[in-house]
Amino acid sequence: MRPIPTQLRDGFVVTMYELEEETCRRLACGTSFGRVVFDDDDGPVAFPVNALFTQDRVLFRTAPDSVLDRSAGRGQYVSYEMDEIDPVSESGWSVLVRGHAGPLVDPATLASVADTDVRPWAPEGRDRWIEIAVERISGRIIRRHRLETDQPPDPYMPPD
Repeated sequence: MRPIPTQLRDGFVVTMYELEEETCRRLACGTSFGRVVFDDDDGPVAFPVNALFTQDRVLFRTAPDSVLDRSAGRGQYVSYEMDEIDPVSESGWSVLVRGHAGPLVDPATLASVADTDVRPWAPEGRDRWIEIAVERISGRIIRRHRLETDQPPDPYMPPD
């Protein structure tokens, strides 16, 4: 990880790091929720989806002929963002995948994801699989650490 800026704020050191690609992939593999970002007729939009990151692809389901299917599912260049945050400690990470999206048609891959635990939260009828082939992956992490002090830590703060 390469630090970007560091700031002192209210007795804490706040540091942001750029994540290495391998770290981004590891974090993405442990995440099953994110946002697909693409352009529609009115400009950029972001749709939340339940997804699976595997073999440098993001896989998610949508309804046939839905906005996601008509836009992101037809070869458009899209982004997929996933993150994890802790509002109490003001820390978290974000990973951004960029690539072309299209229908998942490979029979072997379709069979392997048929029984996945990653299911849409939205109502039934979302059985069209879309894949985003990873062309670029990047990420950042923000960490907040308490400065050394003789004061006891606040009880609501998780340990550094």
